[in-house]
Amino acid sequence: AAAEYQLRLSQILEDGNGFNLVSTGLGSDHSLGAIFPDWYAGNTERWLAASSKQLQVICTETTGFEVPKRISVNLTAYRKAQHVVIFLGDKETWGSPDSPKSAQGEMEMEPRISLPVGELKRPRGKLRISRSLSQQQVPDPIVTPLNFVTEQRYVCTAQVRRDVDRHLNLVIFGAAGDLAKKKTFPSIFQLHLNRVLPSNISVVACDDPGYHSDISNADTLLQNRLKPYLEKECSKPSDLREFAENLQFVPVDFKDVGTVRKLDKHLRSNAKQLQDNRIFYLALPPFLFETAVKFIREECWPENGYTRVIVEKPFGHDLQSAKALGSQVAQYLQESQVYRIDHYLAKNMVLNILALRFANRELGRLF
Repeated sequence: AAAEYQLRLSQILEDGNGFNLVSTGLGSDHSLGAIFPDWYAGNTERWLAASSKQLQVICTETTGFEVPKRISVNLTAYRKAQHVVIFLGDKETWGSPDSPKSAQGEMEMEPRISLPVGELKRPRGKLRISRSLSQQQVPDPIVTPLNFVTEQRYVCTAQVRRDVDRHLNLVIFGAAGDLAKKKTFPSIFQLHLNRVLPSNISVVACDDPGYHSDISNADTLLQNRLKPYLEKECSKPSDLREFAENLQFVPVDFKDVGTVRKLDKHLRSNAKQLQDNRIFYLALPPFLFETAVKFIREECWPENGYTRVIVEKPFGHDLQSAKALGSQVAQYLQESQVYRIDHYLAKNMVLNILALRFANRELGRLF
């Protein structure tokens, strides 16, 4: 794979004048495009491959990600490119007082680049750095990919803008149950690891402490229920710590309307007067569906923003019971606000049916 990748890149360079645009993300260790400092640190041969003047495809390795082995092009690709764009994370807000101003109108946006003090070698290129960092005297560190590229060329930076107008409350009812710990929370955790959750999100777990005496807050929920299942998805300890920062627990008893009102107050506090979007995931037995959507509609409805309710299987045990449940939910919610989910659609039996259908040309006429 590496040899074929290198051949294709070499053909691109031979056919034209090099790369028109190269884009990559900036790692917390100043890595670019899978060129990791911890991979070449103390290994001269690896650094020579990464910094060689001749374009090369190299195989790198890291302990910082779930997939440790990577195929990457060396840093010459950035130096020979006509334009280089480095994408930053979204943890820093825009419009900070110490954000750099655009120089001579070249940049309309004002991203704040937060780089670790003590590891930053001030580049001579066009990289915009927060004044609070660029004015500090810091010792020259080990040469990083970021330093190496910006010392000899201009680069542009881009940053995903944080949503400062809306907040999302993701509420899981039945959070201490078997379904939630085995299916729901591992799926949400995967979204977190893939960095596809909204930047302004609160994951709010709800359950009745009367049925789960060992669960009283987010910490006990994590330790007593979720940790064994979430650790299977982790590539490093910080993954779970970051997820735990956005995890909250609010006790809710559907026999006590006061607990639902307290939940509503908690969600409003999370939104902090922003647009208050709410998604409720019902990891509950079917006999509680009607009670849950009734309380959501009457006691836990936001003043602004949208509301969505996800109903987990089983949604009835036959056609008649399914229609009855549908009628109960329809009393309080519009159809566009309801999502029904069946995680068994991803089971092997169903996947095998799909494979059988699409792997056999003749069967296509029967579907």
